[in-house]
Amino acid sequence: MEHIDRIQELEGDIYDLKSKLKECQDRELLYKGMLSEINESIMELFKREQENERFRFDEKIDYRQYVINLKKDLDEYKRIYRNIHF
Repeated sequence: MEHIDRIQELEGDIYDLKSKLKECQDRELLYKGMLSEINESIMELFKREQENERFRFDEKIDYRQYVINLKKDLDEYKRIYRNIHF
């Protein structure tokens, strides 16, 4: 009887660990998505800057405003996904 109890306890532990693993994987996907969006945005900004130099456009890129908008986006992620912390 003692072995059956131990097996059930271990099965419960396995279930808990699988649940935690799934939660971590979901969070990892969310973070990867956020980082991909940030990276794409930065690459687009650099591309725009490069084109401005190449075609001699006088457009000034406001990096401060870019960082402000990035912060707003991150705050929105935190609002939507309350279980993420950074």
